[in-house]
Amino acid sequence: MVNRGAARYPWMQVRDRLAARIGAGEFGTAGKLPSIRELAAQYQVAEVTVRKALRALREDGLIVTLPSWGSFAREDRPGGR
Repeated sequence: MVNRGAARYPWMQVRDRLAARIGAGEFGTAGKLPSIRELAAQYQVAEVTVRKALRALREDGLIVTLPSWGSFAREDRPGGR
């Protein structure tokens, strides 16, 4: 869940939390992130908020999104394992 009273936008909070989870290797060897719908439910935000967070993660080089497959943590990401 995001902190609605925080100074940071909800999409930034989701991005930061997902980046931390990716860095911790929480998504396993396959690196597949949950669907947009699942992430929206986990963080209790709108799907558009999750999409914006995922776009930022792609721009940061932390994930890659494959149409019809989903989003995956990049193995060669900056600071990756």
